[in-house]
Amino acid sequence: MDEVVIGGHSSVLLTSALIGGTVVAFGCTALRQWATAKAALAIQFHLRMELFAALPRIGGRWKSGDVLTRASSDFTAINSMIMLIPLVVGNAFYLLVASVFMIMMSWQLSLLMAVVVPLWTLRVHRSRRQLDAATTNVQQTTSGLVHIADQTIDRILLVKVFGRERREIAGFSTAAEDALRAQSDLIRLQARLTPALDVLTGVARVGVIAVGGLFALRGHLTIGTYLAFCTYLEQTSAPVRVFTTLLSTGRRTRTSTVRVFELLDTPAEVAEKSDAPLPPEGAAAVEFRSVCSGATLRDFTLGLHAGEMVAVVGARPELAAQLHGLLSRYRECDSGALRIGDCDVRDLALDPLRGAIGLVDTDPVLFSGSVRENIRLGRESVTEDKLHRAVSAAGVLSMVQDLPAGLDSEVGEHGRLLSGGQRQRVALARALVAPPPVLVLDDPVSAVDPIHEKWILSRLREEVRGSTTILVTNRRTAVLAADRIAVVAAGRVVDTGTHDELTARCAVYRHLVQDSAAAESDDDGTLYPIRASGPPASGERADRAESGPGPSEGLIRRLRGPLLIGLLLIALCTGLDLLLPLVVGRSIDAGIRADSLTAILFAALAGLAIVLARWAASVQQIRSTRSTGARAAKDLRIRTFTRLQRLGLDYFDRQSNGSILTLLTADVDAVVGFLQNGLAIAVVQVVSLVSVAVVLLVLDSELFAMTLVFVPVFAAATLVFRRVSDVAYETTRARLGIINAQLRESLAGVRVLQSCGGWSAAQARYRELCIDYRTAQQHAQNCAAAYFPMVVLCKNGTATAIMIAGAAAVHSGRISVGDLAAFLLYIYLLFSPLQQLSQTYDSYRQAAIGVRRLRQLDKIPVLPADTPDSIPTPPLRGEIILDKVSFRYPGTDRDALTEISLRVPAGRSLALVGMSGAGKSTLAKLIARLHDPTSGVIEIDGQDIKRFTVSTYRQRVGLVPQEPRLTSGTVKDAIRYGAPLAQDSQVEFAARTVGADTSINRLSEGYDHPVDGAESALTAADRRLIALARAELADPDILLLDEPADAVPNKSRATRRRRTTVLIVHELAAAARADQIVVLHQGRLAEFGRHVELLARNGHYAELWKNYTA
Repeated sequence: MDEVVIGGHSSVLLTSALIGGTVVAFGCTALRQWATAKAALAIQFHLRMELFAALPRIGGRWKSGDVLTRASSDFTAINSMIMLIPLVVGNAFYLLVASVFMIMMSWQLSLLMAVVVPLWTLRVHRSRRQLDAATTNVQQTTSGLVHIADQTIDRILLVKVFGRERREIAGFSTAAEDALRAQSDLIRLQARLTPALDVLTGVARVGVIAVGGLFALRGHLTIGTYLAFCTYLEQTSAPVRVFTTLLSTGRRTRTSTVRVFELLDTPAEVAEKSDAPLPPEGAAAVEFRSVCSGATLRDFTLGLHAGEMVAVVGARPELAAQLHGLLSRYRECDSGALRIGDCDVRDLALDPLRGAIGLVDTDPVLFSGSVRENIRLGRESVTEDKLHRAVSAAGVLSMVQDLPAGLDSEVGEHGRLLSGGQRQRVALARALVAPPPVLVLDDPVSAVDPIHEKWILSRLREEVRGSTTILVTNRRTAVLAADRIAVVAAGRVVDTGTHDELTARCAVYRHLVQDSAAAESDDDGTLYPIRASGPPASGERADRAESGPGPSEGLIRRLRGPLLIGLLLIALCTGLDLLLPLVVGRSIDAGIRADSLTAILFAALAGLAIVLARWAASVQQIRSTRSTGARAAKDLRIRTFTRLQRLGLDYFDRQSNGSILTLLTADVDAVVGFLQNGLAIAVVQVVSLVSVAVVLLVLDSELFAMTLVFVPVFAAATLVFRRVSDVAYETTRARLGIINAQLRESLAGVRVLQSCGGWSAAQARYRELCIDYRTAQQHAQNCAAAYFPMVVLCKNGTATAIMIAGAAAVHSGRISVGDLAAFLLYIYLLFSPLQQLSQTYDSYRQAAIGVRRLRQLDKIPVLPADTPDSIPTPPLRGEIILDKVSFRYPGTDRDALTEISLRVPAGRSLALVGMSGAGKSTLAKLIARLHDPTSGVIEIDGQDIKRFTVSTYRQRVGLVPQEPRLTSGTVKDAIRYGAPLAQDSQVEFAARTVGADTSINRLSEGYDHPVDGAESALTAADRRLIALARAELADPDILLLDEPADAVPNKSRATRRRRTTVLIVHELAAAARADQIVVLHQGRLAEFGRHVELLARNGHYAELWKNYTA
């Protein structure tokens, strides 16, 4: 400035230096962004893999919502901080270099910055604790919100069955309000801190105008030095804002890091010796020696020879899980010893031990993918011959013939596209395809039809010959497949022997196996179509009138006012920022060059007024825009959650829970983030861009024309970036949903993966998904690394060109030195909006993807749906009529049910029997109106069920599904879900009615025993009994029972009065007691009648009965 513009000397060296510096800055910026992204993504990848490796330690001890929140929002916060670190380092280096130059130019003016920095540091330090606490609170409430959503989606069938959508929406809304309050507290702190830091920097800039102008007036500074000092100080505002952002981001990242490592550092519940040997590779002897564990095992002593199958009868329902947990060392026994081969299990290597102990649960865990993938589970040792042998032995071969793609048919998340019997067969095939040395079977064919059960049991003994097998069951048909039978009473083995030996000498065994079979066939005329004759659950229908927040329609319309206020405040702040360069320019022309102290002081006072006005506007702007964003997040989450609650079960069958949660988290955050910051920034930067352009045009039209030369370069770069980055962002979001779904499934099925030898394959699969996700992210970041530095190149290149051309303009008298100085300062302000807009585009693209996904959700039809003429469901007598009912699941090419016609009189019982996958559960779901028939009519008491509102109808028709899910909270809360206002005495009465009280009272805290986290301690039988008690307390007019009959003690039946009941059973002794029996075969009604009548016909039912009683 001094030599070229004022002095009139041309300098090729200075010009070359400016051009070279511009090019170097471009290269360094691009390299920094590329390297930063690569490092951040590498760290995120490492954290994801560490989290997955920790699943065996945290499974059952952490809520799924807490794990998913850490894997999403906390990882994002850490990634954002890592991306910010090089920028912070660069800005810190810039401040250091700028400070050196400023000291060299004028140490007196530099003292102003020396005063500001300590004040800035003190203000930050005083706010640290409050920010930490507020940030932690925000993350905890957000985590709780995600957990509620995750639990509700996971138990969506339960919500639909009881018609409790409004209640779930109300609970989610309450949690969203809590999150909003926490966010508001944080916003108030940020609104006090951030503007205070800005105003300190602004005061320093005003001080430079006053003191620097005075020095220049007295000749202690040249105009060029004064301008350079003002320029350096002007450009320090950006680093200061970066440090302010770092303060906010850093607090959140610190909390996120603590939360992530709190999970990663979760210690194992058992210790492993450093030199632990491997377990035996083949079948090995197993010995329980005086084992005590909880309330289940008391001096439990049992020995199994290598390759022997022993059936354990008479045990509590949780025995199988207990034995597997002890053998695999997921927990230690209280006393006693367990040995496999010649080794105590405590001496064996932990991971190989868990892979050597297989488990087939009565309620098996399946994973998203095909039937083939669930059986192979990634094990390379599984050949096609082994696979074919296993699917044949487990009865899967006949099952897949009815599936659209055979073994390659998708099973859905948790196997929800298969029936209960089909899931059991797939799980058994998974164990048989590579039998482990020790295998624990927990009543593995309880949901399988008699024909397939007979086939499976006839093959089972031969297939597990290479394993030492423990079969826990009370089913007579199953125990006969064992080499030996152990009878358990009061937690200890009281006798062992063969079936004939125990029948002859053991009264306990006879009671368990033979007397129970006699009880099952005892026709007292009151099997299940009955109601408890006890105190009614007052308020049990109260939830029907319960109101909850509906969809938050008109989100933008309701937030239009606050958004507009926020935009105006940002515009005001931007306008005030635009005034300071003019003040600097006037201080040069009217003050320094005119030798006027008054003008300099006036400029300083004007600058101070601008700074203070901007501080006040900034406080209100932060409060307005961020509070509006927080309210928008709350409303949009509630709206999305409400929409999800209204969708039919077919949507949840098609979508993974992880992708649904992504809608409520990542997609909503992207939309709200753009509304909160991006939209306002974009609008204001456009206004700022136009304003600066007008000012530049007024200052000098020729120099402004030169500025426009760089616009086409910038526009072309923007178009290319947009086209390439769109694909990258879409790919990144899709792969993130897949990763979240995989993580969630693996967390739920970690023990299955370990016991079946699929853990290594699951880790490899997760690693591949994370690599794909990282590759997609890196591609997006590479685009950004090439594009964003282009803005810097255009800005510096324009400034260099204007400096050279402006020197000539000053010499010709077309423009003053002050105006040229202002022009150069405005050049930075011109490209700053362009840079901000380019960075906002990233936010815009993510928001656009989120909006598109949310709009797709809105377009999904709500089925079943109410009509304008729908009426509340009155009390029902319970007559059921189906007239030519057919049903086809969406996306399939064949009917699940075809022209079913039948009538169930009010107060009678109907048993649905047939092969697994025949359509029994589907028929029950149609009666419960979880789906509407594709064709045909279902009538209740002579009225089409479509005439009733969906929620009130479902509250009159109770369904106990085959795999009952329990709500969060205590056992008492789980039972009360069907009748929220029921008293404790009514809850306990319902439990006694179905015989659940004995199992509940055995729990450590009885009815107050927690379900969340401790749910793994509840066996499938426990959950089934609690689900029955829940249905009993709700007192529906029609009861649909999907395979829970064996859980209900026979002695409790006579205490109940009649209600219409539909039972889905494979225990044909239970079906024989029903008033009517329907036999379904391949989705059609094959036979209909009473037990005796159907036996006389010698058809499908007679064949099932023959296999059942063989």
